[in-house]
Amino acid sequence: MIRTLYLLPLAFLLAACQAAVPPSQSLGRDQVLAIQQRIDQRYPEQPEDERKALLQQVLTAIDNMLFVEGGTFEMGDFGWIDGYDWTNMCEWPCGQPREELFKITYEADTIPLHKVRLDSFYLSKYHTTYGENDRYRRLNDLPLYDAELTEEDRAKGMTRPRRLRVPNAYLPDLPTSTEKWQDAKGYCLWLGELSGLPVDNPQGPETGTYKVIRGSDAYSSRDLAMTTWRHHSDPNEGGMSISFRCAIQQSTPLSQ
Repeated sequence: MIRTLYLLPLAFLLAACQAAVPPSQSLGRDQVLAIQQRIDQRYPEQPEDERKALLQQVLTAIDNMLFVEGGTFEMGDFGWIDGYDWTNMCEWPCGQPREELFKITYEADTIPLHKVRLDSFYLSKYHTTYGENDRYRRLNDLPLYDAELTEEDRAKGMTRPRRLRVPNAYLPDLPTSTEKWQDAKGYCLWLGELSGLPVDNPQGPETGTYKVIRGSDAYSSRDLAMTTWRHHSDPNEGGMSISFRCAIQQSTPLSQ
């Protein structure tokens, strides 16, 4: 009887320690503990609830990474038959020669269709949200997007910044906007530092003056909600319609 009384508290303490570590679909327990330690060391002044929320944000971001196996792929607009109707899709190429198919993306640099080779990588299946990006910017003493009056606002006689005038455009679960390409890279590198994984916003070609924008955004119509949509943008410019996802250039499993 006495022996049982000693064992029960010990078992309870062990269970409590196990429960204190949030679960992850992609990472092992030791990796989660290492992330927790990095957060505690980097942001010791933050309340415990905030550090727990940040830990969950990092784990969720990594768990949402999808593995893309490398290989050779056709890149660009593969074409579609005349009279494109997203409600009545046929099996490509719909019985027509490929050279007779029509371009399906407009005002985008998607042609000519060409082969490319990619290494294996992980890509987030969701855009980074305002809630996630706002936490990153607050913790690192960066201003929130559109939280201050601009010169343009003042010239128009505005007395409140856009974030207060149109709060529904900045809801926590909406894809975040960006003011410049480096903002997106900064967020992804920060996520990589906390997770211990090579998270990044891919650099792209070493030459050139523009960055590629690919895929649809939160404001796209269904006709543009496709991976073949591709355009370019000045890396020093952003906008409400330009959001981003992070990637991990790694071919091995994330769990260690």
